[in-house]
Amino acid sequence: MKLRGLFASALVLALITHEITLLRAQETGGTSPQTIAKGGTGASSAAGARTNLGLGTMATQNASGVAVTGGTIAGVTMSGSSISSPTISTPTISSPTISSPTINTAFTATGLVKYSDLAVAALATASNYYAAAASTVVPASVIYPSEVTITYGATTTVDFDTLINGVVTLTANITTLTLTNVRAGKAGQIRFVQSGAGSFTWPAGGNTIFKYAGGALPALTTGSATAVDVLTYSCSTATFCLASLAKDVRNP
Repeated sequence: MKLRGLFASALVLALITHEITLLRAQETGGTSPQTIAKGGTGASSAAGARTNLGLGTMATQNASGVAVTGGTIAGVTMSGSSISSPTISTPTISSPTISSPTINTAFTATGLVKYSDLAVAALATASNYYAAAASTVVPASVIYPSEVTITYGATTTVDFDTLINGVVTLTANITTLTLTNVRAGKAGQIRFVQSGAGSFTWPAGGNTIFKYAGGALPALTTGSATAVDVLTYSCSTATFCLASLAKDVRNP
């Protein structure tokens, strides 16, 4: 009987020792990680634990330094946020709703930019428009520009980068009419106004770039101190501008 009692006591002691050993192994990490089913991670390292629990690289980023390099963001509401100098490479954005954003740097967004969003530097001035400047947006305010005064001289120069419609007042004869920066697609009118005694002339037809019907080269109106002739031109190339001269334009 005594032997049987001692055996039972030894068995109980062994079981208790085994349970204590298991508990200590769980508390200290042990050599046999606790399974996920039993509340563990099934791993002996942080990286392994994240993998077993399905945690990606976001799990190791601080809130103040999160980098998102892929994936889909849906149903997100951002309020009162300011994003400064972001780097966004070839994103796909479908039907977003963006309310009152603060944008501190240049951006491009197909189909999302309103006129009011454009920087002043992106809008063409009258000079940009005359010179057909690239990479500018032409507002309606410069599409219909005012007539530009052309400085008279014995050699009078018409710079098409500075005007569409112009006027030159003759105080003597024009011996040479020089055209610069002629470009295809340019079209407009130039008024030639006689002053003083009038009867001032120009080279027949003005300049050989101007081409007239039948090759007839017109002269300016003479005999009146106030005569006005209007040259209408439309350029097909830099050396071919269809032209016509309406002479002595006035009231009846």
